[in-house]
Amino acid sequence: MNLMRNWIGSSSSSDVRQKVQILKNNWDWLSARECDVRTELENAEIQPGKKRRREVDVWLRHVTVKRTEVESISSEVEGQEFLLSKSELNGRIERASEEIKDLLHHGTFLNGLTLDDFRGKSVPLVLTDLIGERFKVNVDRILWWLTNREAFVIGVYGMGGVGKTTLLMNIHNKLLSDSTIFGHVYWVTVSQECSLYRLQHKIAEVVGIDLSAETDEKKRAGILRGRLAILGSTVLFLDDMWKHFLIDEVGIPLEADTCKIILTSRSLEICRRMGCNNESIIKVDTLPENEAQKLFIDRVESYERLSVNVKQIAELVIDGCGGLPLAIITVACSMRGVFEIHEWQNALVEIQKASNWHDDMDNNILLKLKVSYDRLNDRNLQLCFLSCVLYPEDYPIWRETLIELWIMEGLLDEVENRHDQVNKGHSIINKLENVCLLQSVAGSELSDSDGCVGMHDLIRDMAIFITHDNPRFIVKAGMHLEEVPGEENWTEDLVKVSLTGNKIQEIPCQMSPRCSNLSVLFLQNNPLKKIPHAFFMHMTSLTLLDLSATGIETLPDSVSDLESLRLLMLRFCAELVYVPSLSKLTKLKVLNLYGTKIDEAPMGIEGLSYLEEISCGWKPSHLNAFNRYIECQQFRQLRYYGFWLREPGEDFEGPSRISNKEVVISGHVFKEGVLTPLLPYDIQYLQIDDCDITAGASLGSAIPSLCDAMELKNLHIRECKGLEYISSHSNSISLPSILTPLGTVEYLELFGLCGALWYIFSSQNVHNRKLFNNQEVISHQYGKTAAIPPISRIHQSQRM
Repeated sequence: MNLMRNWIGSSSSSDVRQKVQILKNNWDWLSARECDVRTELENAEIQPGKKRRREVDVWLRHVTVKRTEVESISSEVEGQEFLLSKSELNGRIERASEEIKDLLHHGTFLNGLTLDDFRGKSVPLVLTDLIGERFKVNVDRILWWLTNREAFVIGVYGMGGVGKTTLLMNIHNKLLSDSTIFGHVYWVTVSQECSLYRLQHKIAEVVGIDLSAETDEKKRAGILRGRLAILGSTVLFLDDMWKHFLIDEVGIPLEADTCKIILTSRSLEICRRMGCNNESIIKVDTLPENEAQKLFIDRVESYERLSVNVKQIAELVIDGCGGLPLAIITVACSMRGVFEIHEWQNALVEIQKASNWHDDMDNNILLKLKVSYDRLNDRNLQLCFLSCVLYPEDYPIWRETLIELWIMEGLLDEVENRHDQVNKGHSIINKLENVCLLQSVAGSELSDSDGCVGMHDLIRDMAIFITHDNPRFIVKAGMHLEEVPGEENWTEDLVKVSLTGNKIQEIPCQMSPRCSNLSVLFLQNNPLKKIPHAFFMHMTSLTLLDLSATGIETLPDSVSDLESLRLLMLRFCAELVYVPSLSKLTKLKVLNLYGTKIDEAPMGIEGLSYLEEISCGWKPSHLNAFNRYIECQQFRQLRYYGFWLREPGEDFEGPSRISNKEVVISGHVFKEGVLTPLLPYDIQYLQIDDCDITAGASLGSAIPSLCDAMELKNLHIRECKGLEYISSHSNSISLPSILTPLGTVEYLELFGLCGALWYIFSSQNVHNRKLFNNQEVISHQYGKTAAIPPISRIHQSQRM
């Protein structure tokens, strides 16, 4: 260490310390700005409908990194433990000072720290009309209680399917339409397996705040209480409560002018333990005979066309539904367009069987609902419906996701063309909605106008009831399990298993279930660390395997023998470093390795002739293999691909899935002697991060195959050293060759470019003037956004 100090004399030491002092002074200004930004964020984010801009997060991360660097330099100089040469240390100090000034400059945030977040905005819920005078009376009672300063918690209870949720949804929409009653109205579906932590998260989500960074339940409660208190008059609907929670522990401030709760439960005791007094509790009863008959006639639609004999049977069917609105609706919908007396007699027999099930009221209800399932009269349609239970309770399922599931399962194989399969899938969903086995959740904050479907919890219970026998499923999704079901449950007749969203950390090392008929296995969203080799040995019919968002580090070699596999999902397995050869998986259609540590394509993908979707990484040293794959026949059959080319272990953002065909190149060196990746001819999205490009080079000369990318729509460039031109040009009149494809580009982002970008496009020759006139060309540095002016103001010599 003494030798390392010899280079610096007293005068040199004084010079270094002076520069360090300047550095620290600059840091003090930046640190003060950081504190102000964080304080402003705390005040802003508590307002409804606001969230921080992403550029603010980027800036804060850069400041945090710079703090560590300043502390390192200061301690090194003060301790005289110089590990660098004089010139290197001086250069490091000067660079740090300049970067701090840059951060100060970009910390002004002219567009503000936050933007509107409509996730917290309440919207009307999709509902059915209320039936009967009792419902209307209950609506009036609840609205009156809301104006009563002494009633803070209102409870609605009754048996499943009796109409509790429908009652509250009507009140929710009425409050939204008249803001003079209450200023803010929020809906939360609680569900059977909801924990305190999960309930806090759901409430936070609808009121527009993020609690994901805070694990302490008491602190989470404090944050929630503060948010709800500042909102003012608020009604919080808590639907489908199965257990009580202490209001203070949740973080709900119950005051006359602040927050009130309306909840539904099947249990009177839950209502009482949640704080409802006897005066603020409503029991929802089954419908009287006349209202039950009216509801059935409305829903069956063709009642007047029935013969006299059939109407007599229909009346008995109505009686068999026991006044339960859900049973009446599902049975009526299943009998639409049915006029043949024998079919009505058969429906009556099934209803009467269910009514005779006196031992268990729940099973009595489920068997009545099962009539609508039996009435589907199409085994494939029934199997499509049963697959919906693989998702957790109250889970909104995207229509596209459901259709993809059915396609991967082979339930739509009778239709050869994929476009026709998708159309067939939508047709099936519509049929299931028409008979009330699925319901649209459109209009909620979770979906667009027609994006998602869901299942009433009793319909889901009915489906699970069916799958206890034939076909046999194990469905334990979102139930906080810490262990997989015992091996005795994995029988030969088992066909589908869903254990998603639990707390399973390991599978017993000797577990080797003998279930050769198992076709679907969902284990995603579990803290699972390891899967034993023997686990998959006898799953010879496995078609879908989803291990996404687990903690596994390696995929067992036994996966290589799952020759029936069509889908292998390993998304966000952040610790995954090994996948065995896939050469035998000749039926594989979807392979997703996004968000893993896999940095090279698995062995055998070149021979997967049925592969339609792939997300995987490639080492730069394997670019020959990458280029060969891009040129092979198998590549041309892909409907979706997401490739990322990066150095092993490099932290980066992979494919965005904002388009169907994406490539991300990260940390690559573009220079003579280094193989250049070949871009696919049909690429739609290209992102280039932190690459080193020969000084003064254009993007077109660095990646020649870009000239053939005729379908490119999105181009993102971040932190690329040496890049000064998007395209080269010979004069201001001729059209650069690179502009031919880029004339179709709809969105161009340039993030933190090192050095000046001298030339984007010739202003006389840009085909896509919309690109500029809409100001969609954006330059970012440390999160600062600056829209490029309209094309008339762009000149070749203009620097960005």
